Amino acid sequence: MKWLVVILIVVNLAAYLLVGGRQTPRETVRSDSGSDVNKAGMLLLSEVDSLQTGEATAGDTPGQAAGSVANSTGDNDAQLTAEACYRLGPFKREDSWQAAKMWMDESGFEFTPVTGGGRQLLVFRVYLGPFASESVVDELLKKLQDNGLEHFRYTADNGLTRISMGLFSQEELAEEYLDYLVSNRYEAKYQPEYRRLGPLNWMEISSVDMDHAQVSGHDWDESGVGMTQVNCRI
Repeated sequence: MKWLVVILIVVNLAAYLLVGGRQTPRETVRSDSGSDVNKAGMLLLSEVDSLQTGEATAGDTPGQAAGSVANSTGDNDAQLTAEACYRLGPFKREDSWQAAKMWMDESGFEFTPVTGGGRQLLVFRVYLGPFASESVVDELLKKLQDNGLEHFRYTADNGLTRISMGLFSQEELAEEYLDYLVSNRYEAKYQPEYRRLGPLNWMEISSVDMDHAQVSGHDWDESGVGMTQVNCRI
């Protein structure tokens, strides 16, 4: 009986080793980087597998489909670094305009000149006068200078001297300044005038054709000249 038990144990052990030593074949997927991202195409490996199993766009091979995704990523990067366009100006004087164009050419910066037609503006001039006596004018000019009031002397169409105290684009502002002068015992008046503005000149510049810091920091020898970002022309 004892030998029978030993024989049964040996048989069972042999059977266990025979069955347990066999393993079902498996497909092993290895990744050298140990990551689940395909860095070249920025695709998850599961997405690469799906492309290779026939889920790609009709008419594309798996490689073409993966390439198209990579290209779309590049297009997004291009949009983020797209050019910016600027308008530089306005240049009201012809001499400063010509000097600006010469400086841009010498600096190697490309630009497109843009000229706007002239137009008339309605302004309101506050003035003193007219005066027929030059001695009265000289005395008044000294008083204005002592009080720190801006002014300039000019000759009106009738040949008489006037003293301009300022031009205003709004009639209300002209009236306010007139009241201030009258309250300080100046016999001031105001009148509407038409002033011709222009033609005005600008430059349209692309960020890829110039150094932004150099252009924006340049002294254009004319007040009011600045850079404004605009939509690029297609």
